[in-house]
Amino acid sequence: MQDVFVTPPGWSWDIALYFFFGGLAGGAYFVANLLRLVGGGAGDRQLSRIGHYLAFPLLIVCTLLLIKDLGRPERFWHMVFQSERFPALMFKWWSPISFGTWILIVFGVFSVLSFGHALVEGGVARPPLARRVTRPLHEGGLLATVFLVLGALWGLVLASYTGMLLMVNNAPTWSHDPFLPPLFMAAGVGAGAASLYLIAHFTGAGGASGRRRLLRTATYALALEALLLAASAILGLRGESPYFVGAWALLFWVVIAPFGVALPLVLLWMAEFRGRNLIRGAPVVAATLLLAGGLLLRVLEVFGGQAYYVPY
Repeated sequence: MQDVFVTPPGWSWDIALYFFFGGLAGGAYFVANLLRLVGGGAGDRQLSRIGHYLAFPLLIVCTLLLIKDLGRPERFWHMVFQSERFPALMFKWWSPISFGTWILIVFGVFSVLSFGHALVEGGVARPPLARRVTRPLHEGGLLATVFLVLGALWGLVLASYTGMLLMVNNAPTWSHDPFLPPLFMAAGVGAGAASLYLIAHFTGAGGASGRRRLLRTATYALALEALLLAASAILGLRGESPYFVGAWALLFWVVIAPFGVALPLVLLWMAEFRGRNLIRGAPVVAATLLLAGGLLLRVLEVFGGQAYYVPY
């Protein structure tokens, strides 16, 4: 912990929510595309549409949060275009911010096409042009497989990008933790599967087998998240990430670890792999706790990481 810093980034709730909703958008889109690829029934397609309904609006929310955080929101277009050579595009591969902007843009292309197809397939809207453009990308054939696989992978990129953004920061709480990108990816997939399950449960969408796939996906993702959090905590206890041992440790050890990770993991594992609901409505409770834990994890990373900057 010998690193010295000039000033913290000054991130607020805008960034904490952006991290959460970005992971949720990427995770929901990944799970939705996975259902398209491995599922075959009408129930799986219905569950997939839920994920496609979610991803694009969540991306819009993320974009608005980022624009608000700029301080000069009216200048957001400088992230995409070169002001002195408009309309030349602005892309700096060495800049995490510029790279992240294009991650959002590319994900926006995938998610808006899937959102349009979900509207058509679900009977919400039937514009002929949208049907001709989006149907070959989502229903059968090599083109659909390629589109869905690439889109699913890009959803994982979006979910893990915020962890990469933290790692390139010069705060030891972030730069010394190599597990942040896969941790955020696992948390995003788990949150995506949990959100799809909760919507399906309360609306009656999808079949029982599809909802079980969602719960199992959430279980696997949460198990991976637990392993990565344990690895991060080991680093933290060695002094590399002090919010595991400092004042912010209470949020992690008293709330996130037991109620946002351990309890939902036990409830999901017993329900899905042992056929036992330890409490009434165990899957619903577990999915809700998983989502809450994912949000609090982002809060811990954003605010806890900034709490340990050392003045220059």
